[in-house]
Amino acid sequence: MSEWKECTIDSIGKIITGKTPRTAIEGNYGGEIPFLTPSDDLSVKHVDNTKRYLTQQGLEEVKNCLIPANSICVSCIGSDLGKVVMTQENTVTNQQINSIIPNKDYDSDFVYYLMILVGEELNSLGKTSTAVPIVNKKTFSEWKISVPTLPTQQRIASILSSLDAKIENNNKINAKLEEIAQNLFKEWFVDFGPFKNGKFVESELGLIPEGWRVGTLGEILDIKYGKDHKKLGNGQIPVYGSGGLMRYANKYLYDQESVLIPRKGTLNNIMYVTEPFWTVDTMFYSEVKIPNSAIFAYQFLSQKDMNQLNSGTSIPSMTTEILNKQKLSISSEKVMQEYNNIVKSLYDQIKHNKLEASKLSTLRDTLLPKLMSGEIEV
Repeated sequence: MSEWKECTIDSIGKIITGKTPRTAIEGNYGGEIPFLTPSDDLSVKHVDNTKRYLTQQGLEEVKNCLIPANSICVSCIGSDLGKVVMTQENTVTNQQINSIIPNKDYDSDFVYYLMILVGEELNSLGKTSTAVPIVNKKTFSEWKISVPTLPTQQRIASILSSLDAKIENNNKINAKLEEIAQNLFKEWFVDFGPFKNGKFVESELGLIPEGWRVGTLGEILDIKYGKDHKKLGNGQIPVYGSGGLMRYANKYLYDQESVLIPRKGTLNNIMYVTEPFWTVDTMFYSEVKIPNSAIFAYQFLSQKDMNQLNSGTSIPSMTTEILNKQKLSISSEKVMQEYNNIVKSLYDQIKHNKLEASKLSTLRDTLLPKLMSGEIEV
């Protein structure tokens, strides 16, 4: 630790607080310049895309807030306080994000990992108040940190970056496998490609292969409500809400193949699971009625914009009644089995990649504080 020194965040680089171009001016948006806000995915290391992009006109309004690639962005307000991401191109952020442009004495990847630990501290600080948690630029700039020499920074960053690179690669592979699976669904059950040489009949959904019928999602899935999880102990069983994984518990609600469907909140976050799980009251789970149809039902729902079925007002909501009435073409059990045999291997690989990424994430999270404190020397 003799080579480590204590300093403040503003000593490692230039700090930029973002700004939002006027939203009332349509010409400010719809261009190619990423506009990063806490509503974007802040759970990844690198920002691949943002929900909104600025035009050159929009950039002119906030040109002093443009940050280059390899800047480190830290959310400093709200429930995402302390989340950290790294830019890959010139980017603008809104005022809820403070960004660091590291100077030549600091490795950008090292600063990213250092800010993850700082972010955890900021998040804990924000929870001490009943008001909306916020850390202003002055407090952020004067936050004390310990840093080693540049060569040590680079060695630490190399170890952690190699783990994150593998995690990101697994995630990209999974995205491609999911895309392939969804395209297969469209080929089989929308375009009816494998059956185009057979006879078709009229239905309320249009032409469908002879022997198929129009049915409802309720014929395939028995959709059930999740339950409260607060009294569950800690364990290895994943607990899911509409936003995704919430925690791990010591009991499961259901232990068979299932499709999870958000009841409130992020309605498009449909999930397919094959291991024991628990869902809370914001997430439906389902029991499969027709053999080999879980993946089919998952893909059917994944290709819908569930927000279009929203029954809520201020909070997006879903009901079993709406879900059960969704119409779809149902093939024979033989066709369903053939299809399931093809796509299941894709989802088995996705599951394997997720498990590997989870283990790598655990390793990274274990090493991070030890490397950043000098407990483990490199």
